[in-house]
Amino acid sequence: MKVSSVLEVLFDSEKSAQDAYKTLKSEESSSERVGSSLELKGKKLLVSVEAKDPVAMRAVLNSYLRYLSLIKKL
Repeated sequence: MKVSSVLEVLFDSEKSAQDAYKTLKSEESSSERVGSSLELKGKKLLVSVEAKDPVAMRAVLNSYLRYLSLIKKL
């Protein structure tokens, strides 16, 4: 079963979105089970994830959500 998801995160400013993008860019991944990519659109950061199974999807989404939570607090 293949699953996919897109997180759309709206920041207060384009600079904040760019900073988050630069920080998370190194977390982009591609493996046998899961792949992720980032896209910046103004104040929006899009995190796209495709996985072969729900367990891999949940693990990657949890990682991105933890990072984004920390970034938003700073």
